[in-house]
Amino acid sequence: EMYTVVGEHVFPFLRALERDGLVLRKTSDHVPPRVSYALTDAGISLVAEIDRLRDWVHSQQPEIEAARAGFDAMSKG
Repeated sequence: EMYTVVGEHVFPFLRALERDGLVLRKTSDHVPPRVSYALTDAGISLVAEIDRLRDWVHSQQPEIEAARAGFDAMSKG
């Protein structure tokens, strides 16, 4: 899939991912210049781990919400 991302806050994040070997940065000689990013094999393997974490969060959502409510109730009083 191809995504277009715009914003000055994205650049440092992409540079960090590139530095960590999770994405590859590709530049073109077009005018205006174009930059694209692609996941490396390490980046692709990380997607699977993020999916597992997302699934865990979804399965734990009731417990997470209960813990937050209890914490917030104690913090107020």
